Amino acid sequence: MHQIADIVTAGGIAAFGVCDFAHVKAHLLPCCAVQELPQNPRSIISCVFPYHTGCTGHNVARIAVVRDYHQVVMALLQQSAAALKQQFPKHEFACFADNSPIPEVEAAVQAGLGVRGQNRLLITPQYGSWVVLGEIVTDLPLSPAETEAATCQNCGACVAGCPSGALGAGEMTRCLSKISQKKGELTPQERQLLAENQIVWGCDRCQEACPMNRNARQTDIAAFLDSQIPVVNQRTDIADRMFAWRGSKTILRNLQL
Repeated sequence: MHQIADIVTAGGIAAFGVCDFAHVKAHLLPCCAVQELPQNPRSIISCVFPYHTGCTGHNVARIAVVRDYHQVVMALLQQSAAALKQQFPKHEFACFADNSPIPEVEAAVQAGLGVRGQNRLLITPQYGSWVVLGEIVTDLPLSPAETEAATCQNCGACVAGCPSGALGAGEMTRCLSKISQKKGELTPQERQLLAENQIVWGCDRCQEACPMNRNARQTDIAAFLDSQIPVVNQRTDIADRMFAWRGSKTILRNLQL
């Protein structure tokens, strides 16, 4: 494992852990990326990528302040996967981020990287929940993390801090982050929720309320630090932003609320 750790961390990945593929095999997500899994997957190298830069005064969620994390995360994962392939040429290493058949939070918890919060996000000891996840799935058998079942503090702060009550009701269609990403016309209630909470894209309220985020370390990923756009307006070039996949009409609509 020391050899694996040296290769993965040298590639710029902040923290990682290993999960036995068997733990999530029955819970794979239905997506076309499942075809990219190695033929006989044995291990998941689960990786966390902190994105909180410490900026303030932003009008988008912190994950949208920085360059599209899919590009950044995949570049780092592929760099590590290539180095692993060079060291272990008989084995396969497939990279996934977001568009993944792996239930990412479950795998990360199994890999000892943190706990699942009441808001369903992974909370890590170092970076709190201000992280995105990625995986390298391999047919190389690795020793999985030895972890005990753990939970967050279950204090309810995230539930109480949710502006729309989505967490308390268990109705994620009411989540302001999801509403901000909807295409087309919003209902009057949806428009009012976004306007009242001054949300242009995404929502951090449940994370901001979480006491486990109070001392979270900031990112040292250069691609995030060098690409910050805290305030988005009608003139912002969104080409390399995570909300570009929805096109400009959605973000422009939200700006006009």
